[in-house]
Amino acid sequence: MSCLEYAKTRLTELGIPSNRIRTRVNPLTGQTLTYVQGRPLTTIDHQTTPFNPDLFKQELTNQMTSQSGVDAYCDSVTYIQGIVSDTVYPSVWAAVGVTASGQLMVLGSDGRLIMGWDDFIIILTTILTTQGFWVAVALVITFAIVYVVVGYLTKEPQYNFTTPSDTPSSGSWTEYISNQNTKYWYVCSKDGFGVGERTTYASASDVPADQIALFNDHCNSAPDLKPPDWTTGLLMQIVYAALAIGGIYIAVKVIPPLFSERRE
Repeated sequence: MSCLEYAKTRLTELGIPSNRIRTRVNPLTGQTLTYVQGRPLTTIDHQTTPFNPDLFKQELTNQMTSQSGVDAYCDSVTYIQGIVSDTVYPSVWAAVGVTASGQLMVLGSDGRLIMGWDDFIIILTTILTTQGFWVAVALVITFAIVYVVVGYLTKEPQYNFTTPSDTPSSGSWTEYISNQNTKYWYVCSKDGFGVGERTTYASASDVPADQIALFNDHCNSAPDLKPPDWTTGLLMQIVYAALAIGGIYIAVKVIPPLFSERRE
């Protein structure tokens, strides 16, 4: 009998259903371990931040691994939002081992037995009912929204052009202008209009005067199509705004309760 099969047998002897037992390769260590599912039903204060299950799973997994040191992850969650309170029902899997005396233990990220299963559930419930955890979840959601908005607002438009080999293509402003400079001796910096094909004229001085005159007239009245320079500034402003919102939220929701607890 392999170690994994033995572990499953011991877990079954402890009364753990087979559908709550699975094997998984730890992505950090490469070890194949046995994991047991925990589903603590937890009631929390009503949260005003929109709930995002993927970001919740990410943050809970991070809290368990980085803060508690356990080898565990969250793979799903049921969230029921009420008026006064909300209910959280996560599915959490923790790497486990069974001691010689039959005690179910949770493994740390280094593979050592670090705590009993009941202690792990208590820590998990504590994480879920701590306001700081939900502040962190809110900030993760805020930054995710900011990332999408910034990505949309700062997305550089695409420009259609024909390559020197007469192949239709498209790309950023930089790619467009670079292509035009490859094809023409004279290229308008406003919209990329070009004259004096390099395949026809050996140098810029060989381009006929009437083409140069046409080029100059065009540049004097051409619309400026290049992307504006304010995208970087806008990005920083949105990031600063998100940080400010997070700071205000922490100052209002987290710090006062901490001081009141100390006074008591």
